[in-house]
Amino acid sequence: MRKLNSFGLNSTARWFCEAFNIEELSEAVAFAKDRSLDVFVLGSGTNLILGTHIDGLVIKNNLRGRTFSENQLKASSGENWEELVRSCDLKGFQGLENLGLIPGTVGAAPIQNIGAYGVELSDRLKSVEALNLFTSETVTFSNTDCEFSYRDSKFKKEKEWCVTSITISSGNELVWEYPDVRIYLEKHNLEMSSGTIYRAVCVARKRKLPDLRRFPNVGSFFKNPVVTAEKYKILESQFPNIPGYVYRHGIKLSAAWLIDSLDLKGQSIGGVSISRQHALVIINHSAGTFDDLKKLSKLIKTRVHSAYDVSLEIEPEVLPEQPI
Repeated sequence: MRKLNSFGLNSTARWFCEAFNIEELSEAVAFAKDRSLDVFVLGSGTNLILGTHIDGLVIKNNLRGRTFSENQLKASSGENWEELVRSCDLKGFQGLENLGLIPGTVGAAPIQNIGAYGVELSDRLKSVEALNLFTSETVTFSNTDCEFSYRDSKFKKEKEWCVTSITISSGNELVWEYPDVRIYLEKHNLEMSSGTIYRAVCVARKRKLPDLRRFPNVGSFFKNPVVTAEKYKILESQFPNIPGYVYRHGIKLSAAWLIDSLDLKGQSIGGVSISRQHALVIINHSAGTFDDLKKLSKLIKTRVHSAYDVSLEIEPEVLPEQPI
């Protein structure tokens, strides 16, 4: 499965198939149930760390289709996320422009509750359709039902659900206050619109993040930690330059800043290293192993906790599930 994960780790699966429609997906699930196999649904593998061997059935999600109406957009879970956002831009469908150039599939977006440049998918999503891998029933979940939080959702915690489609509401307000977006609009003397925000986001992401096609990675490896206001005041008194952003019930820190402040960019173990371009990105230099990655992740977590008394959590999913 090396070519099916953007980090390029060598991995094998006991069973593997591709599903191009709901019927094939249901057949694959029934196949696994008859043989008492664990089922793992795979999107594009861009937010995934694969272990050496997956003892079960891996189903590659190739469900396709998207429809636009005046009030909403519905997209199948196997669609490419960036292609969907680009399509929204061309059609003038407002709301997803801040989430441009995020790699992955539509189905992974609600599982991870993807977010960037001031917007999370949960701010835009109307509903999710999902297939229960145990009962084979299809259920429609409202936004509230999805139990969204920072880089988390019901579907991330409850593995029995396979997202089959999502529905996005139209008429969303524009979010442009993020510095990279605001500066781009001002520099180029552009009026605020979904199209200009989309271009600003794409420019910023291309500048900041290494291309996973040239430098195998899974994007942001760690979540931005959220601390209490009291904790942030203590940190700010000790480290005046530490950035903090108000986030719902706390203050969100920059994991990249924490790592970068410890001069960890370029640090390597075996075949993996921290990108010199962005401190949140870990790169596989073709020969990296799961063990190399686990050791580097532990090193980063230990150094950050020792310096700031802040715990980092990894952002990508690990399959099969295990600590890293």
